[in-house]
Amino acid sequence: FLTDAEGVVFRGALGPWFQPDVKQFHLDRTAARDLVAMVLSEYRVGHADDPAELFIHAKSSFSDDEWAGFCDACDGRRTRVVAVQIADAWDQLKLFRPGDYPIIRGTALI
Repeated sequence: FLTDAEGVVFRGALGPWFQPDVKQFHLDRTAARDLVAMVLSEYRVGHADDPAELFIHAKSSFSDDEWAGFCDACDGRRTRVVAVQIADAWDQLKLFRPGDYPIIRGTALI
């Protein structure tokens, strides 16, 4: 849990998740569903209802099976699944703003 108890951080289950064809780790549909079901169950321990949104972060892209598993776990619930791919863009993109200060934290280029 985060310090304010409003978030939960989980790591995926151990298993044969490496996909050599794309050189990335991906869960199968069942493992993705089980992971999100565990997260929702843990969330409900400290809250009366399901979360409104569930943010899932990964450095790799999400496979169709993973996405289907995430959605399966939330089917019939009020929880909206949001997937975020974290990508390195050290040399590809730089954002600046006028003045001497860096960009405002949380700025997004969409």
